[in-house]
This record gives sequence, C-alpha cells and structure tokens, in this order.
Amino acid sequence: MSAISVAHHKKEGAQSATIMAIELDGEIYYLPQVDLITFENTQHLQESNKDGRSVASIKVGDHIVPIYCLSKDFELLNQIPDERKVCVISGYGDRRFGFLCDKIQKLSYSKIKLEPVPACMSAQNSPLSSLFLYRMESGGIELGMMLRSQSLLSFLDNSLKFDAA
Repeated sequence: MSAISVAHHKKEGAQSATIMAIELDGEIYYLPQVDLITFENTQHLQESNKDGRSVASIKVGDHIVPIYCLSKDFELLNQIPDERKVCVISGYGDRRFGFLCDKIQKLSYSKIKLEPVPACMSAQNSPLSSLFLYRMESGGIELGMMLRSQSLLSFLDNSLKFDAA
C-alpha cells in the first residue's frame, strides 16, 4: 500500500485520512487537506490583478495569488462559469496558486490505497497525481482521482508556462 501524507486520525478503531472533495462541472476530484492552504468565496476575487493567463487573483497574506479556472477535463477556461463558487488556494514550496471549483467538502475515508496514474495521464497531460481506492466510512469501495499541489503546479507550469505567486 502506498503512503499518503495527509492528516491521519483514529475514529472507531479505523485509520482514516482527511481529504477534500472538489467538484468541477459535476466531476469529483480529491485533494488531501494538507495540500489546501485556504479556500475563499469567489466574491473575494480581484480582476484588476490578473496576469492575462489567470481569470482573477486574490490576496493571501503578502502575496497576490493568480487564480485559474479548469474544466472537468482540465481545459483552461478564460472566464468563470456561474457554477464556480469556491476558490481553492494551494501551493508547493514557496509558490502559491488558486483554482476555482463548484463545491468543496471535507471528507474522511478509511482504508485508502494509492496507485500511480497510468503514463497516458501523466502530470504533463493532467494534474492527477494518483488514483486511489477508498472505503467511505458508511459504504463500499470506490475509485477516486487524487490531485496534489505538486502535480497541479507541474501541470500548470507545463500547460500555461505561468509564474505562481
């Protein structure tokens, strides 16, 4: 079983991981909570500081963070659909970036097993970092698609040639 560096806690004898479920155009992707810096309502976005490749920006601490909008198929959108209500701020190293999603929800899963994505879904073609099997605390085994801040940043670097804050 592959390891995942997310917050683990004991609950009723089962080991579980806190993961954020992120919805894009009705498709659910997952992001470990440790990769989430913060999230904001899209009403806090600023259009005046966008860099031409981003759809907006937001101030987080001392940084102006570029915000990107991806479709469920990871195509870069140049305008914000009405369904996008949440801005997720993530980062890797000292670089910060944001992306818009329809909804975000904190979930706890138990018995997570990560598998690398197939070569055809590599970081250059997709921000997916891994596929995983999980058992929801209340149900059966499901397949999830994991995003990580490093794979998202690599995907954006390769696709957009942008400089994150």
